[in-house]
Amino acid sequence: MWLIFLISMLVIAVAALGVVWAASKVFLSIRRNERKFNQEEKENE
Repeated sequence: MWLIFLISMLVIAVAALGVVWAASKVFLSIRRNERKFNQEEKENE
């Protein structure tokens, strides 16, 4: 019984890490695009 519990906890932990990794990639992509947009906006002024 404990083995099933431990394996399920490991699966949940790996899934949570995957979600956090994907969210960080999206967040960094958004910030990178904002920086590019702000640079282009300053150049066009």
